[in-house]
Amino acid sequence: MNIYKIEHNQKKVIVLLHEIYGINDHMKYYADLFCDLGYDVVCPNLINKERPFSYEREHQAYQHFTEKIVFEVAASDTKKIIEELSSIYEEIYIMGFSIGATVAWICSEIKKVNGVVCFYGSRIRNYLEIVPACPVLCIYAESEKSFEILGLVKKLVEKQVGSHVLKGAHGFADPYSSKFNKDSYEKAIAIVKKFLLKKTRNKWI
Repeated sequence: MNIYKIEHNQKKVIVLLHEIYGINDHMKYYADLFCDLGYDVVCPNLINKERPFSYEREHQAYQHFTEKIVFEVAASDTKKIIEELSSIYEEIYIMGFSIGATVAWICSEIKKVNGVVCFYGSRIRNYLEIVPACPVLCIYAESEKSFEILGLVKKLVEKQVGSHVLKGAHGFADPYSSKFNKDSYEKAIAIVKKFLLKKTRNKWI
């Protein structure tokens, strides 16, 4: 598996999980962002394609993931990476977007993970049997065409999962997307920074 990395010998690492498109400028933007905050970043290529899909090929990208990859395989590959990283880093966090958020949610049951951040992980609704072993933060857009957002958020809150719904559509935190919402993006980043700064595993937002 190809892996995009930014390493500066930090003690903390973020495993960054991409959307259906693959490792594109959106992921590299976030890798740089959290590298500047003092984290090494590891972004595995979950779709096994050298080049990412363009946003215009959303349907093909989604079809490729659902037919050739699937969540369980992506989660299994991610868990192997986390196991390897656990011998190197003192703190491991996972951050995922869309399908990457659902993979991150599945991996939240790993005790070696210190925290998980999920951006608009709609398919989390299909894996609510997961019991996180670490604090989890879920951030959603108020406008989701594929499911009823408030129902899922209610279930997540019942599981003591920190959940926030911000203005905008799916993709609002992607500076390269037509759905980008600068105000909601800034709010989301502030929420994530606060979450990552919490050192006590029993503290939940």
